[in-house]
Amino acid sequence: MDWAKAKTILIIVFIAVNAFLGYHLYNISRGDIINISQEKKDNVIKYLNKNKIYVSAKLPDKVENIYPAVVSYRQFTDQEVAALFTEKGVIKETIENNERRLELGSIVITVRNNRELHYLDKSKQPVPNDNQRLCQEEINKFLQMLKFDKVNKYFERISSEDGFRKVRYGQRYKTNFIGESHIEILASSNGVREAHIVWFGSIHEIRNEDRIISPLDALSRTTSYYKKNPIIKDFEQPSNKTYMIARGNYSNVRPTLINKIEQGYYLKLYDSIPLEDPLTNAVPVWKVTTEKHNLYINAYDEHIEYVDYIDKN
Repeated sequence: MDWAKAKTILIIVFIAVNAFLGYHLYNISRGDIINISQEKKDNVIKYLNKNKIYVSAKLPDKVENIYPAVVSYRQFTDQEVAALFTEKGVIKETIENNERRLELGSIVITVRNNRELHYLDKSKQPVPNDNQRLCQEEINKFLQMLKFDKVNKYFERISSEDGFRKVRYGQRYKTNFIGESHIEILASSNGVREAHIVWFGSIHEIRNEDRIISPLDALSRTTSYYKKNPIIKDFEQPSNKTYMIARGNYSNVRPTLINKIEQGYYLKLYDSIPLEDPLTNAVPVWKVTTEKHNLYINAYDEHIEYVDYIDKN
């Protein structure tokens, strides 16, 4: 056995382990690591259960503090947009306010504020019982044309819709999701019919002395939302729709199930941002996912920044 080589490997492993432990000890000393005891978890779960809220989500034993960030919107260049037109010819362009509309053949592309792209190819028709692998290949080709094939994205939702494969990607910074940022594509094995993209380029953290709330505090915050906006049981509707009831009427209230809680960022809508300034602020949030909603809860003051309805399709 080559003892000199083994010694070198052991030294490298020792240094790596020490660096890892040192990093975590440093974070703990700064308060960047929040430890969560089982007792606290049990107490919060009991409190939620009393309010007809139940938790199937796995609750972490510890979380790392994250900081506010400044992000820049991904801009769509003329060359990238032009590459999406498969036919040759003169592109008809109309501009209204901050929106450009480009048409050629069956393809219509709308670019809003240079930051939001909507694509429609009216020639692409649904294919019943389509091959999902071939659909995904068409999606991958489309993303490659826009140079989105290697960005830090993850599958947020995949489904079938009327003969199409529907895919929604989300964006992450490190391991944290970024709200408002998404790629949503509808495609068959014949190609992409529709796409909607809002994405972010550079992301920079702003270090400060503030510390985020525990995920247990965010879970507790859901009780006040569902007291004001309870979900009632379905009655005779065969479509299995769910209806909201007026405040104060709690008859037939259906229990709420929390399926997931995760750390990330929420961004204010870009309409208020001047065109010459592509930067915007991202605030740390806890996203609580129930059967019906995503609740984005500010990780500093527990304010519910936004609630969106989960589309099951």
